[in-house]
Amino acid sequence: LLRRRPVVRRFLDRAVLRLPVVGGLVRMDLTVRFCRTLGSLLANGIAVPTALNLTREVMSNGEGSGVVAAMSRDLRKGSDLARLMEASRLFPPIVIAIMRAGEETGGLAKSALYLADMFEQKLDMTTQRLVTILEPVIFVGVSVVVAANEVSIMGAVVSV
Repeated sequence: LLRRRPVVRRFLDRAVLRLPVVGGLVRMDLTVRFCRTLGSLLANGIAVPTALNLTREVMSNGEGSGVVAAMSRDLRKGSDLARLMEASRLFPPIVIAIMRAGEETGGLAKSALYLADMFEQKLDMTTQRLVTILEPVIFVGVSVVVAANEVSIMGAVVSV
């Protein structure tokens, strides 16, 4: 219920991006969404400012959506996309460098789709590693809960 309020949602979206492990995963997911959507729209002939407006709707994080909206607004004022991405501090340096190269060579759509594929693979690998690391921790945690439950039941039986 609290997350439905705009102030709380904005705070939580910012906080999630700053978390040590989860923040990196969320940033990678935002990068994949941004690059995939932007690349697909540009490859189909949509202008960059319009594509950015449509991409803003796909971003799952309010902070990311606000950054893309600001980028779209500033792009109409004459700035280049890579500089705006760098100023946002939301995207990794490799994304900015490849997008800058794509802008300069006229292959922005190809660059964005390449980055989406690259970061999607990286996100899958990172998520798989995280699950592999957390598996034993979850197993031990469940074992402790079951053991505590068993001890409480046995304590009740022994006291009777």
